[in-house]
Amino acid sequence: MTLVGPQVPEDTAARADRGVVVATKRESYEAADLCAGALLVGFNMGLSDASYDWDAALTAARRRRATVMFFAPTRLELGRDARALKKAGAVLVSDAARNPFHAPSWKQSGELANDVYRKHSWARCAVFK
Repeated sequence: MTLVGPQVPEDTAARADRGVVVATKRESYEAADLCAGALLVGFNMGLSDASYDWDAALTAARRRRATVMFFAPTRLELGRDARALKKAGAVLVSDAARNPFHAPSWKQSGELANDVYRKHSWARCAVFK
């Protein structure tokens, strides 16, 4: 398993835990040297949020024919992210499903007073072919 992202800890030494080798790459998603057909897992990515620029990373995912498992705090946001992935060329291969391993505690939105949710409560899968 390789953890990639601009905020990943700089520990570059691979380590094994229960037979799983974990390595880290502190770099942008699109610059990462990943294998074709990689499984990308995104928690609360905000693909539909205009303040994040996912274009280059989604282009790289399409080039690698990656599978994307993505999570969102609400079903509404999951739907928005699904539309953003479809627009980028991905094919949705699952329906929205509740994540049984979501965040253990409730969160209060900083934007809406009545919006209470659990992080990564909903999951869906898409594939770039």
